[in-house]
Amino acid sequence: MYLELQEGKTRMMRLRFADEYPATVATTLRMVAAMGLVEKNLPANDKLRRVVIGDSWFASRATACTLQEKFGVEFTGCVKTAHAGFPIEAMRWVLASLERGQSCVFKLENEDVWAVGWSDVHYKTYITTHGCSSDGEPAKKKRQRLDGRNYSIDVTRPKVIATYHSHMGWVDRHNRFRQDILGLQNIWKTKRWQTRIQIDLFAMALVDAFLIAKKFLPRWKVVDDSESSFFRFLRELLPTVADAAETISARQVRSKCSQTLIGKGIVQEGARKGQDYAKQGRCHYCIKRKTREDKEGSTRSRRTAYTCSHHPAIYVCKEGLGQCWLEHLADCGDDFIASDHSGSDIDGAETEI
Repeated sequence: MYLELQEGKTRMMRLRFADEYPATVATTLRMVAAMGLVEKNLPANDKLRRVVIGDSWFASRATACTLQEKFGVEFTGCVKTAHAGFPIEAMRWVLASLERGQSCVFKLENEDVWAVGWSDVHYKTYITTHGCSSDGEPAKKKRQRLDGRNYSIDVTRPKVIATYHSHMGWVDRHNRFRQDILGLQNIWKTKRWQTRIQIDLFAMALVDAFLIAKKFLPRWKVVDDSESSFFRFLRELLPTVADAAETISARQVRSKCSQTLIGKGIVQEGARKGQDYAKQGRCHYCIKRKTREDKEGSTRSRRTAYTCSHHPAIYVCKEGLGQCWLEHLADCGDDFIASDHSGSDIDGAETEI
């Protein structure tokens, strides 16, 4: 899998192909090049005629023509808003007079690029450089009888559109496993964009592992796409993660380290005089990494209200917030001896072990 994170218009304009082509075309070219799908200069016998299947964000005449010209790769995609150079208006008029299941085909002059229109409940338009317009596997549409029982009808569609739908369904299935069934974003809630990206990447890895097992491992080939099969796979996949967590807990017990609040103080003056407040210090491990520089140029770190019960002079970020607490447990080890705890003010500027 190749993944490209979108970092905003300015940063994306600095990437490869962005100075030559529109954003969607440049993104498609980068992804195809990064995955090693280029067939432009290969001998005829080595060419696989790979076909890139893209949704409406990727699909346009520019994308189809550029992929074919620059990389020798075919393209099929659904055209919605990016219809520059695409006969969208002509296809609308033709499709309006067709019955459901019928289709029409337009060809770009002097180039092997075709526009395919399909009349369903709503008309749909596609662009392709590869495929066949004869009837393919019909689309099954669900219906419901008056007594509540379900049944399906078959709607005729061109083969190239049937191929597109069969492949684009994998994207929807991946999203269903990742967001609907697994739903880590609903369990591990956060307002930090870095954490959200990490959660999504972890979820993608879990779903990809399940889909790879279904494709290649005989034991998992027979399972269906149900929620129970997916979670049964995860329970067998993740014992190593659970063992790692138990190792951390055991290390914490052996080193007698546990997180505790630094303490509370009382406001001496001002509008909140007499109220309690949580004392804070600067994280010892963030200081080591020099995470931030203030306006005066001196290195400062994140404030924290937590310390170690066994090493009260060491201020550490809250467990689960970054890697600071795990670094502290690693430093302690199994035979940690506190040889020296130099005095430290509330800012934790000078702390030695």
